[in-house]
Amino acid sequence: MRTMQIALLLGIAGLLTALPAQSQSWPTKPVRFVVSTTPGTGGDILARVIGERLSQALGQPIVVENRPGAAGNIGAEMVAKSSPDGYTMLLTNAALPITQATFAKPPFDVQKDFEHVALLGTSQFVLVVSSGVPVQNVQELIAYAKARPDKLSFASVGIGSPIYLGLELFRLMTGTRFLHVPYKGSTPALADMAAGRVELMFTTYSSAKSFIDSGKIRLLAAGGSARMQSKPEIPTVNEAGVKGFGVDGWFGVAMAAKTPEAIVNRIAQEAQTILAQAAVKEKLVTLGFDIAYEGPKELRQRIQREVALWTKLIKQLGIKPE
Repeated sequence: MRTMQIALLLGIAGLLTALPAQSQSWPTKPVRFVVSTTPGTGGDILARVIGERLSQALGQPIVVENRPGAAGNIGAEMVAKSSPDGYTMLLTNAALPITQATFAKPPFDVQKDFEHVALLGTSQFVLVVSSGVPVQNVQELIAYAKARPDKLSFASVGIGSPIYLGLELFRLMTGTRFLHVPYKGSTPALADMAAGRVELMFTTYSSAKSFIDSGKIRLLAAGGSARMQSKPEIPTVNEAGVKGFGVDGWFGVAMAAKTPEAIVNRIAQEAQTILAQAAVKEKLVTLGFDIAYEGPKELRQRIQREVALWTKLIKQLGIKPE
């Protein structure tokens, strides 16, 4: 009997010691990094920069997978419904909290269906126009648009996105009227703007930077609450005369709810280490990002604040949930 008791105790001890070891063995295979935008956008570039270094830290490939569409909800829903085993991540952005307010029946609950892992940085929204539009600043655009109500078209990636809402807010605050043209992603929208097929857009600076540098589209103002770190000479829309305007953009990482806390914390810690690297900082700032790290607790609080903010704003704008 004593021999059996000893064997049983040893078996239990072995099982208990095996559980942490199993958790520590993650990851044992490639990790998907889902990006809800098209290749070449600011978020896509950020995911690849972070993914490359995260792969080195974890010892497994980080596979970036683009799932654009429905203002980012296609990719987000896929991750929300994925297995909470740590092998699927989502590059989140400022569009995620808007979903709760713009859909009568959201495909997921932003606060309950995700583990919010880390904030990676911010990328200012900017107001840009096609180079063929004869305006050089925000006030000239307002005057030009007022003389042509519903004649100028603006591009967006869907109603449930800050790109759309930013322009709608601008329209209401300035008394202008534009024709909305939705696209599946920022890249085709910006390409059409560069070709002169749409006149203006509210988008992230990191996505628009190459088109701005080439002179195919013109940067009029930064849309956030403060000037860009990478282009401090560019005024904000608020400074350009639209008092009170401010829409800030950001990017982070999320995983399916109930992903083990140890995995969430590991990714958060690795992200913080990666963002502190001088080479990463330099590269991201050059691409138009401002470095800004937040851990799981802080990012969850950000999400809560923005869900409340966007819900209130969308009601003020009179936008009915889809």
